Amino acid sequence: MSLLCCLENLRAKLRGLNDIERYITRVQACTADLATFLTFIDNMQIIQDIVAEAQVIMNEQQTNAPLLNTLIMNFPNLDPLFDLYSFDRIIARNQGKITPKPNTMPEYDEAIEKVNQITTELDNFLKTQKKNLGYDF
Repeated sequence: MSLLCCLENLRAKLRGLNDIERYITRVQACTADLATFLTFIDNMQIIQDIVAEAQVIMNEQQTNAPLLNTLIMNFPNLDPLFDLYSFDRIIARNQGKITPKPNTMPEYDEAIEKVNQITTELDNFLKTQKKNLGYDF
């Protein structure tokens, strides 16, 4: 891929970024609603992609830009953060709530399992009581 094409791709991604400073402030202050939080996560993913692409371009072109190189090399890898709290962003937008994917948060998985177990026990208890009272419908 040519340098011009790569740079145009990076420019297009940068144009797609929203007001990231405002989102950071809202998320940090815990005043972000779900839509703002999801947009923030999307923007952080775009920024990580931009940094990765810029790193590839700099390596391929052997660019001598010490400040840019330092910024790119010191940018934190956000993949572990995205993986740690993994959830489907499309479903979260549609449902208006975040539901972690299975096996990403053990505490949440245990709580859901416990709720399901209690629900099953209550359903069985209700069936038994209906039978004892002769209540069928």
